[in-house]
Amino acid sequence: MTQGESRQTQDLVVPRCYCSSDVVRDAGLKDIGWSTNDLENGVYCVRGDFDGNGVTDYAFPGKGFGWEHRIDAKIVFFKKDGILRTASIEKVGSLHVWEGRLKEVPENRDCLIQREPPPPPNFLAGGGATIYCFDGKRFITQHGAGD
Repeated sequence: MTQGESRQTQDLVVPRCYCSSDVVRDAGLKDIGWSTNDLENGVYCVRGDFDGNGVTDYAFPGKGFGWEHRIDAKIVFFKKDGILRTASIEKVGSLHVWEGRLKEVPENRDCLIQREPPPPPNFLAGGGATIYCFDGKRFITQHGAGD
């Protein structure tokens, strides 16, 4: 389903991952701006086990995502034989897997992080972050975390 590689820096795993397959086309990604052609060529995705069931799940930021362009993301949860369910996170920029933990979430689950850009003029200084962890029913959000 995916091609790419990952590199790890501190608590952040930065994937170089593009997803394309029939399963991806069935996940409703057109709702977040991806066209049929985009899906055939591969779209940016983030891999992790977000629900802790031992099967890789995928997070898809909407087409055109970035610090200046916030758009909804779709998380596709998988079971061994296909899609289990989907969930959305509203108005995100870039998402990555976060290796940290929130106490409200079981340890066997990966979380997502969205790093915030620092205010100008010093874009090299650290910005804030928002953490998204799925607790089995919904995403728990913590702002200002991950620094």
